Amino acid sequence: MSPLQITVLDPNSDTNIPVVNPDIATAKEDMPVVIDVLSNDQSGNAGTTLDPASLTITEQPENGTVTVNSDGTVTFTPDAGFTGTDDFTYKVCDTSNPAICETAEVTVTVLPEDAKDVTTAPDDYAVLTANADGTAVVTGKY
Repeated sequence: MSPLQITVLDPNSDTNIPVVNPDIATAKEDMPVVIDVLSNDQSGNAGTTLDPASLTITEQPENGTVTVNSDGTVTFTPDAGFTGTDDFTYKVCDTSNPAICETAEVTVTVLPEDAKDVTTAPDDYAVLTANADGTAVVTGKY
């Protein structure tokens, strides 16, 4: 179990780094998997968004390859016959001028072809108002 991490950003600052969370994914042996790495990330500054066109892979996995797709997702393709856990790192920038960038790690578990499906729950984010009650909705593939 991972510890809970809460990041508090100054809403009046225009130099907050993007909130870029680690991701987890599951793939089957010899099958590529598309991962929406930006789905749990957000720009850290009001009036800006993340720029999907800035998405780059800064560290490739040891047992496969990752390509960036035009829609801001990535495709992880495991090496032939590989099963186990692998990871890679990506970087994304916001639309501020100059752009502010941050990196995160993606962990992919590659299961044997005949393995049963598994449930994963990635980190998420929420925006709340200071000194007010709020609700966070966690989304993803469960």
